[in-house]
Amino acid sequence: MRTGMEAVYTLLDIDRGVPEVWGSCFDLRVLLNATVLLRDGKPATDMNMNMLERLLMSRGLDEIRDTDIYGMIKEYGVIPTTDENRSVAGPNPGAVWPGIH
Repeated sequence: MRTGMEAVYTLLDIDRGVPEVWGSCFDLRVLLNATVLLRDGKPATDMNMNMLERLLMSRGLDEIRDTDIYGMIKEYGVIPTTDENRSVAGPNPGAVWPGIH
């Protein structure tokens, strides 16, 4: 759509800006927010899981604990904020998506 608009504006010599592209379906923040909204605001850790699934989720979260990804899933409510992870910082502004934070 954007390329077509640019072509028409150029051919007709229209001095007007073309809307910027915003890939919300590829934005991790939008996907994390949708995950929580689809679960009625409940974190993913509250899902009905068997013991093996809970163990795997726990080990996986421990592996990414001090990363920007962990900070993002905590910030967007995919995992609840607890006393154990309260000190884990959110994503470093500008480190992952410059200019978006």
